[in-house]
Amino acid sequence: MNDRARSGAGAPPLTVEIRVRGWLEHEPAAKWFPGFSLQRGKNGESLLRGPLPDQAALFGVLHRLRDLAIPLRSVNILGDYQPSRAPFTAREKAQGELTMNAAALPDPHPSGESVLITGCSSGIGLATALYLASHGFHVLAAVRREPDAERLRGFHLSNLEPVCPLDLADPAQIAAASAAIKESLSRKGRDRLYAVINNAGGGFIAPVELMDLGRFRTEIETRVIGPMALLQSLLPLVRRARGGRILWIATPALVAIPYVASIHAGEFAMNCIAQSLHLELSPWRIPNILIGCGGIRTAAPGRTKSELAASLRSWPRETSDLYAKSLQKLQDQFEQFDRRRTEPEAVARTVYAALTAGKPKRKYLVGHLAGWMNLVRLFPQSIVDTVFAKRL
Repeated sequence: MNDRARSGAGAPPLTVEIRVRGWLEHEPAAKWFPGFSLQRGKNGESLLRGPLPDQAALFGVLHRLRDLAIPLRSVNILGDYQPSRAPFTAREKAQGELTMNAAALPDPHPSGESVLITGCSSGIGLATALYLASHGFHVLAAVRREPDAERLRGFHLSNLEPVCPLDLADPAQIAAASAAIKESLSRKGRDRLYAVINNAGGGFIAPVELMDLGRFRTEIETRVIGPMALLQSLLPLVRRARGGRILWIATPALVAIPYVASIHAGEFAMNCIAQSLHLELSPWRIPNILIGCGGIRTAAPGRTKSELAASLRSWPRETSDLYAKSLQKLQDQFEQFDRRRTEPEAVARTVYAALTAGKPKRKYLVGHLAGWMNLVRLFPQSIVDTVFAKRL
């Protein structure tokens, strides 16, 4: 994308071309995909083409195709889109081409800048990678395993480039991934990286007394040490980007919650690093931005439940019995909480807002109970302890 398009001055709308297997009927297609044209392909497939405004993300269109059980063949982001002729005639419509409620739509953000996102195999990382790529960013989406990279390639988004393997607990992979990122940018004639979005990390439920220290060590590597090593390599590229920034996806507040120290201990440290970096990088105006996530719907809650059941079977009986009642109560509360979780696309939209804001906020809140958790951090510790003690 050229500099004129990145600046947004006179840039045309982002245009996508979607091929699906089978023929779509005109009337339902016009309702499902307003603003798109529909054309029959030579082999019986359907070709949808049209502009996407800022509020109608390509990721939403892909979700619609999935929900309607329409088999996707390919997705391409096109260059400048200018209709080459007058609206279709009635005869052309009858032959299989129809304009669907075409209207003047606002341009999407045409930045074209490169961003790195860690932890893109599923959940928030995957949703954010697809959303940003569909809104004009060149997304370097880091995953640990090749099947996850292949899944990303399967979306056929020209702006979406997997970085694999990148396990943030493995120094050798961090070094290799950093070199691959620099090579990718060089191929585009760039010496800059607009943003690093730190998202990778998991976690597990366990009392500190019974915590698997090997897993905990891996979590600290993934959430704290690995991101630091990655930034040490990539910060010169972010410094060269006009408006470059660093994002940290974490919980809304530094509040110690019993039995999930594996998650929050790393986030306490992450928050410290982010605040330190914000000050250290202030001469170059590189903000460190927290995306404070409340309850977000991902695959993690289901895994956590099965892992906790396995842990209870493997822990020494005489010690696990001491915690079993409280852990079961906590699990019941989590199940109620899970039903109210927010879809990960809401985080993706929040990240987009933080990336495109001229003067971004230090913290953005998104997801179920994010505001409440952010408020809790202002309470005296004795009150916070009382609240959690009653829940257990």
